[in-house]
Amino acid sequence: MSTEVHSRSKEGEVQFYLDRSKESVVTLLRSILGNPRLTESEQFKFLHDIAQHHGAIADFIAQKLSEGEEKGHRLAEQVIATRKELTL
Repeated sequence: MSTEVHSRSKEGEVQFYLDRSKESVVTLLRSILGNPRLTESEQFKFLHDIAQHHGAIADFIAQKLSEGEEKGHRLAEQVIATRKELTL
């Protein structure tokens, strides 16, 4: 299996789970907003809880991306410094 095919396979798998996640959120929102047994205040509470949950997920992802970016910059600086030493 070539690297390109393997990469597309991984991307397809990630996309599959991303699509399922989106479908799940839409279903959840419809179940809250379309449920006549829930009062408006109950709907608001559930929607608020969902917003907090997804906000925490977004914050976690942003933190990990930032940490990875910082690590990449540090590694790049090390590589540049090593190359400079080797050329002296």
